[in-house]
Parts: sequence; C-alpha cells; structure tokens
Amino acid sequence: MFSNWLFLAFTSTMIGVQVLIIFVGGEAFPATPLTGVQWATSLVLGLLVLPVGALLRCIPDRAIERAVATIVAPLRRLRRK
Repeated sequence: MFSNWLFLAFTSTMIGVQVLIIFVGGEAFPATPLTGVQWATSLVLGLLVLPVGALLRCIPDRAIERAVATIVAPLRRLRRK
C-alpha cells in the first residue's frame, strides 16, 4: 500500500480537499465546521473500515454463498405465497 506513490498522492490530495471543504467551504460548499468530537467520531468510524474490510476478506466466498442462500430461501417462499 505504501509503495505506490500514485495511490499515496491521490489519497493525500483527497483527504486534503475534504478538510479544506469543511474549513473553507464558502459559497460552493456551505458546510458547518466540525467540533472536536465530530472529527474524532469521523476518524474512528473511518479507521474501523480497515479491520472490518480485512476480516471480510478472510471469510471464504463459499461460506457467504451458503449463508445468503439460507437467508434468501425462506424469503423466496414467502414471496411466492
């Protein structure tokens, strides 16, 4: 992840522009500045995406297919009635 300079440049630019929009949105982006608690909440929720994504990638596709089939089958029967 950190060896791809283009990814790092794009991600850094994206984060910087989002922060600028929040602080100096102006007429184009009417935004209310975030409080410290709101910033912390945003960062924590954003960082939670990383371990959840890694965990989801560890689950085999076949297990997900079986789970979805188990949930969908009764719903299909209800829909036919």
